[in-house]
Amino acid sequence: MLGVPQRSCRVSVADLHGVEHTVEVTAGSVYEAVAAALAVLRGDEWVRQIGTGLTTVSVKVQQPAIEHQVKIQDFLAWLGKKAGLTRRDRAQEQY
Repeated sequence: MLGVPQRSCRVSVADLHGVEHTVEVTAGSVYEAVAAALAVLRGDEWVRQIGTGLTTVSVKVQQPAIEHQVKIQDFLAWLGKKAGLTRRDRAQEQY
């Protein structure tokens, strides 16, 4: 996005086995930070499956220090809007 300042963020989420994983990413919004972090974590062999729905992702913006909590279901709804997907399309997606 043009004009949106990129910020360093520390993003944490627990996998289905209860192990919490944290990664640092640069993003222009909370949801972009979640997307970037999930992409990194899903590509890491140490991370098991991350839940959907009510799984919470913590986003801590480093400068200024702000922390946000996002439910995966809300992130998926945002992602669907960005991609122009319908509610039915989003329901059929698997993460």
